[in-house]
Amino acid sequence: MIEFGLTDNQKIVLDYLKSQANDDPFANIHFLWDQSFDYCMGIPNTEENIEVFEAFLNLDGKLRFEVLQEYGRWGINGGK
Repeated sequence: MIEFGLTDNQKIVLDYLKSQANDDPFANIHFLWDQSFDYCMGIPNTEENIEVFEAFLNLDGKLRFEVLQEYGRWGINGGK
């Protein structure tokens, strides 16, 4: 459970996940992980996405879990 709200990096990642065109949340999460890995390998991407990947990579396991938890709540509530 999130006790003190989301960090700035968590908000960046959560906004990115919410903005994806795909209706499948698992596909959106997989795409984020896949693209973050590509970024680590030096594959070019847009400046906007680079900000998201750097925010994601700067989160530890607990903070990443909290983002996914919030994304799940958002989806369960119909994207509200």
